[in-house]
Amino acid sequence: MTIHHRAQPVMDRDGTIYPSQAAAARALGVRPGTIHYHIDTHGSLDMLGLSEGSPASWRGRMHRNAVDAAKAAGVNSSCAYYHLRTHGNLDRMGKGRSGVPGNRGQGKPITMGGHTWSSKSAMARDLQVKGRTLGNWLAPDASDIMRAKLRAALAGYSDRLMAERMAAQARTFAKVGK
Repeated sequence: MTIHHRAQPVMDRDGTIYPSQAAAARALGVRPGTIHYHIDTHGSLDMLGLSEGSPASWRGRMHRNAVDAAKAAGVNSSCAYYHLRTHGNLDRMGKGRSGVPGNRGQGKPITMGGHTWSSKSAMARDLQVKGRTLGNWLAPDASDIMRAKLRAALAGYSDRLMAERMAAQARTFAKVGK
């Protein structure tokens, strides 16, 4: 007679041992299939319920859960779950920041249209587009339409810079004229 794997004892992340997956599911308020999924996928129940409310710490600040920590880091929730599953913490999660262990800033300068940015991320922020959109526009196989959108975004950025400079200059002259 073989014992079905679901009849084996199960331990949650707090160390509580349940006689079976069904007992764990009843006690934790989830479906038995959820328990089975977590054990098969992650090998444990450590990831169970992380999105609902287990506190998560990122860069010294406590967040309500891993999803909120991911939002604060500017990444999606699957990135937070990857770091929890792989490293057991969120210390290495986030956009690269120079001087932070595990988060080496890998941005390379990019020059286009007479402007230079420290990275494609900085360029995307200034052009007011998503990084993925900019990446598509800069791809070697980008269509003529994508190239035209990139040129339009660069022109819009140049126009905004010029308007800001003119406004600053006007404020300076207004102060001098008083």
